[in-house]
Amino acid sequence: MVHIFNYALIRLVPFAHRGDVLNVGLVVFKSDRLDVRLNASPQLLNYFNVSSRAVEWIATHLRESDDSSIELDARVARLSKATGYTLSEIGWFTIDSDSQYEQRISDIISEYVEKPKGQSIKKKPGSKLSKDLRKIFKEYDLFSGDIQDIDRHRVVANLPVGPSGKLHIDFMLKNSRYHATETIDFTNSDHAGSAEIKNAALASVTFQHAKDTLSNVGINCYLVFSATALVERAVGPALKIAQREAIESFNMESREDKARYLDIILNAAGHKSLWQS
Repeated sequence: MVHIFNYALIRLVPFAHRGDVLNVGLVVFKSDRLDVRLNASPQLLNYFNVSSRAVEWIATHLRESDDSSIELDARVARLSKATGYTLSEIGWFTIDSDSQYEQRISDIISEYVEKPKGQSIKKKPGSKLSKDLRKIFKEYDLFSGDIQDIDRHRVVANLPVGPSGKLHIDFMLKNSRYHATETIDFTNSDHAGSAEIKNAALASVTFQHAKDTLSNVGINCYLVFSATALVERAVGPALKIAQREAIESFNMESREDKARYLDIILNAAGHKSLWQS
């Protein structure tokens, strides 16, 4: 069974007026408690003239201030009220078994805390198409910014899959099985160039890793793209690559394709389809 955990980086702000920010650990928002992990480099602490006691105080303050009974956004806001530190944007990771938990924590610390340049949680840049889809999901009251709501038949964005969670499914919905959507915006393309091939290959690889990660539950993969009829023919080679791991593909420039895709997602979420009154 796949388990999903929300987390945030702990960012020390020793001299806010200078814009200095130092990642010193992370917090994992478990349902019953806060898992606080520190990994502050003594050399960097000395450089910023910060004592190890100050970092230990942050860990204690976080644990004592946490209220696991409230919503995630309120929980984060509550923990971010103190001076001297802040929390990053919420990220998430998945594990298939409890034995993978410590390794995922280690991977995140290695990526964002130990490496000097890893000072932020990287998100896949959103295209106009993905933003439009997100807006549609919100209009149907399907979208949620809380990854945990995937178990409540809500659509969530950027679900991590693959090695160290570095690949992300654009949109994911779960009922009896997962429904994964990858988007490619070909609106500004006129041929299957290197950028188009790269995006198509990334979508295909992401689907493949999603299938490997979630095979115990089952998954349907949908490719959603945007292209005029002329552009669709021009980027045909790239489309074929992206479609390899998809059960179906839909062009959002086509009313019929758009309606069919939304009908699938609405049905999977337990809503009335577009064809039902």
